[in-house]
Amino acid sequence: MLIISILSIAGCDGLDSDGDGDKDNCEDRFPPELMNVNAEIFRCDKEDTSRLCYNGQVFQSDKEARNFLDYQFGPADDCQASNKLGVHIESSGTCGETLFTLTPFQNITSCDTEATSGFYNITFENPLNGPIKEVTLNVDEENPEVSCGFHDIHHINVVENKTLFYYVHDNEDPEDLADANFFYNITVRRSLAY
Repeated sequence: MLIISILSIAGCDGLDSDGDGDKDNCEDRFPPELMNVNAEIFRCDKEDTSRLCYNGQVFQSDKEARNFLDYQFGPADDCQASNKLGVHIESSGTCGETLFTLTPFQNITSCDTEATSGFYNITFENPLNGPIKEVTLNVDEENPEVSCGFHDIHHINVVENKTLFYYVHDNEDPEDLADANFFYNITVRRSLAY
C-alpha cells in the first residue's frame, strides 16, 4: 500500500520515488492531459459526450484547423512546466469528415539517459504520451472552380481571363440584342457532414 501512495504522486513530491538517489522530475510517470476551456462548443452528440466536433467554421487549410485546435486544447500536467509539454496533431479524412487526433505529451530530454533502476524499478518513458482526443472539423482546402464561355452552334467557346461586354449605341434598341448564350459553372468540392 505504501508503494501505491508514493507512486500516485511520483515526480513532483520532493521524494526519491524511483530510489535512484536523486529527487528529480525524471520520476514523473503520470502523463499529461488535454484541457479545453471551451468544451461546450465541441459537443456534437448529446448521448456520446466523448465524441467531439466543431461546426462553427469551415477551415480553409489543414494548418488553419491545426492552429485552431492548438489554441483550444492545451496540455496540462500535475507537475511539469509548460515548456516541457506539447500536443501532437494528426489528421485524416476530408471535408466535413476531417478527423484530428490530438495527443498530449511531456518531453524531458535531460532524462533520456536515465537508467531503469532503483528500489521500485519504475521505468522512465520519454516522451510520455497522455490520452488522446479526436475532433471532427470541416476542412475545405479546394478553391471553387469557375468556368465560363459562350455556346454556339458548333462547339463551346470558353473564355478565360477576359471580360466581354457590349455597349448599346444611341441609335440601337436594346431589345434588338440577341442572346449570346453565355454560361458559367461553379464547382464546389466542400461537403458539410453536420
